Amino acid sequence: AVWPVDVMVVQFCHAAFWKLPAQVRPSSLYQTAAAMAFLREEKAAVRSKRLKGMIAVSKGVAEEMVRCHGYPAERIKVVP
Repeated sequence: AVWPVDVMVVQFCHAAFWKLPAQVRPSSLYQTAAAMAFLREEKAAVRSKRLKGMIAVSKGVAEEMVRCHGYPAERIKVVP
C-alpha cells in the first residue's frame, strides 16, 4: 500500500523502465512481479491528492516523471 505523503523523493521512474526494449526489462518471474508492484505503487503515489511536490535526484528522472505520468514540471525540484 502507498503511504500518503506530501513530498515524494524520486530516484527512478518505473513507468519509463517499462517503455524500454524487452531485452532490458527483467527476465525472471520474480523480477517482473516486483517491477510491476513498484510501478503500481508509483502510479498510486503520483495520483495521490495529498502529493504537493517531488524531489528528483536528476533532471532525467524529473523529465521521465513529467513524460510518463503527466506530473507538472513546476512541482518537481531537482536535487542532484
